[in-house]
Amino acid sequence: MTAELAKIDKFGRITIPAAMREAAKLDAGTEVVLRLDSEGRILLEDRLAGLRRAQERCRSLNPEGGSVVESFLRERREEAVREGLADDLPA
Repeated sequence: MTAELAKIDKFGRITIPAAMREAAKLDAGTEVVLRLDSEGRILLEDRLAGLRRAQERCRSLNPEGGSVVESFLRERREEAVREGLADDLPA
């Protein structure tokens, strides 16, 4: 991990050193997401990279693929049949 010193100006802005921007592939105009972790650290991440990471995490929670909604509805219908409530469900 690389560390560099930076200052916050009176408007609350920080300039990310050029070497770090280049290493992180952050160009002018890149949208970033700032998160505060449980230890009070500010984490900065490219918005699209964060989105891809979140999508991968969601995919890992559904290893079979397919529609999560359809899977959920199928499970609820099966549960309703077991409980004798199937007639109360929409088709």
